[in-house]
Amino acid sequence: MYQQWLSKQCSGFCGTQSMVVHWDDTRDGTCPNCKKKETADHPNPCENSDRTKLLTLMADKLGNWMSSNYGHPDLTYWLPRYIRLQGICRFQDLPGLLPEMRKVARSQDLIPWTSVVRGKLSLEIMNLQAHHLICSPSKHNPHSLGKKLISQILQLSHAQWVFRNVSLHDKKVGYMRKIERRPILREVDRLSNTYPSALPLDSRYLLEIDFTSSPEDVENRTYWLLSMKSAIKAGMRNSAEANQRRQLRPRSRTVSPASVNPTHDLTTDSLSRTHNTNRATRTSHQPRKQRPKPFSDAHQLLRSIKRDWSSQLSRPRIRHRAPSFVYLYQDFKRTRRINQ
Repeated sequence: MYQQWLSKQCSGFCGTQSMVVHWDDTRDGTCPNCKKKETADHPNPCENSDRTKLLTLMADKLGNWMSSNYGHPDLTYWLPRYIRLQGICRFQDLPGLLPEMRKVARSQDLIPWTSVVRGKLSLEIMNLQAHHLICSPSKHNPHSLGKKLISQILQLSHAQWVFRNVSLHDKKVGYMRKIERRPILREVDRLSNTYPSALPLDSRYLLEIDFTSSPEDVENRTYWLLSMKSAIKAGMRNSAEANQRRQLRPRSRTVSPASVNPTHDLTTDSLSRTHNTNRATRTSHQPRKQRPKPFSDAHQLLRSIKRDWSSQLSRPRIRHRAPSFVYLYQDFKRTRRINQ
């Protein structure tokens, strides 16, 4: 597994965000720590403060290992510091280098810094360490010590990769977990503004739950979303049933002025307005009232009147009597003529 990781790191085809985004749409291609684009060369020079502290800790550990295993004094001092600089300057530009060490630094600058942390050291460094090891009481041969030195540098790079994976895939506070939580939080914010009238009475307590005390609690928010969606569906179903019952309920209608029809009163020989007792004034649950039948004599009189007035020739002649004041005036003139 370690060899597989190393081959991916050295070839550039490791599982970084910018690489996984080609087949996984949920990835955004950014570093989980510094939010910059994560390429194959990004994990070691990441500018995140926690990653920088880890790099410093592992570089100091490399220096301690070299000093305890008969490392060259100049290499023990300068190589960890060069790694801690994260490639912001060249090795040969460091101040205070001796001529022999500057020659070694010039040859190391031909190799990029990102390749140095993957165990690629120049031949001048290995020769300098081999000459020093021969003059020391160490029982290690230059070849085995060189392999251990490269292994220590690879541990530095592997620690950065493990830190990155934990930051990305942690199930509680990982970056992928935060990405999955974003739509859940947006949905919680949207449903928290639901009107209480849209929920059943026994489910309105869901709007009173406060999640501010536990912002990282995604599991309870997920359960709340499921309960809230079920409650909204139940509220919509209850509302539909209430509307259906309201449509089936009989309605009481009021009498409009248009329903008042003039009828002819045969007893008083005048027109009177009576309310038409049609179906608009009755509800469906009331029995239908029978219309009263007219008397036989009134019915016969109405037919005779219609028959007399059906034609112009058979119409009866009605003599209009003069008003009473005309006769009074004629009597006044007659008495006046007699008195004269």
